[in-house]
Amino acid sequence: MGNPGAVSRRLIVAGLVVNVAAALTEFVWHPRPFGPHLLKDSIPVLLSLGGIVAVGACFARRKVRAPALLVRAGVGFIAPAERRFGYFVVGLLLLAALNVGAALRDLFEPGTTGSGRPLNHIVTGVLIGSAVLVSVVSYGFAGLALSGRPRLELTAEGVLLDQPFRRRTVRWDELVPGRPAHPPDRDSLILTVRGPAGTVSLPLFGVRVDTRFLADAIRFYAEHPESRAEIGTQPSYDHLVAALKAASVGQ
Repeated sequence: MGNPGAVSRRLIVAGLVVNVAAALTEFVWHPRPFGPHLLKDSIPVLLSLGGIVAVGACFARRKVRAPALLVRAGVGFIAPAERRFGYFVVGLLLLAALNVGAALRDLFEPGTTGSGRPLNHIVTGVLIGSAVLVSVVSYGFAGLALSGRPRLELTAEGVLLDQPFRRRTVRWDELVPGRPAHPPDRDSLILTVRGPAGTVSLPLFGVRVDTRFLADAIRFYAEHPESRAEIGTQPSYDHLVAALKAASVGQ
């Protein structure tokens, strides 16, 4: 299985390039002839359409339920981010470029700042503030996506869920043996753990993995502590897949 996040990373980098290019265009290019001016005015329309299409693709595309994990030597078995999350980030970047462009146009394009009335200053301030906010949010999501989040890892120590704004680890010795529950109406797993909490929820939105396959893999390592030290090697993964297939045949 290849790296299913590679295309998303390329798309995100392209989104960042478009974002910066659109902002620079608004900052340095102020054409007066009709043709170039019309071309520049078409940029916000294209950004809006691109952003809406990208965000729409995120929610319209069905979740990829891959019954497999990636083997990362020395780390563990990885369930990487879906491409859907990449589409969402690209949509944010394009829509952020639209907002930043409007703020820069209001600041620097001749004839758009009005006559200096207080209301014009308020509108300009709101535009600048919103441009800063959406830029921070969109760049933050882009950075998280490029760093490989969200993802889930099975390591020798336990189960790690690394989401954009939350990181949670459940150690193997905390788990109660048995198959994690899979709520039918939610994209998540419910792990049963020792202690007062009783359960831990692992939300899997944006993670490319089949929840049933993941539940079986977690159950295998919860019930076979002797196999945990080898997690992160290809022979260990092959053994896991063979054991899960044998178990499914025997059911």
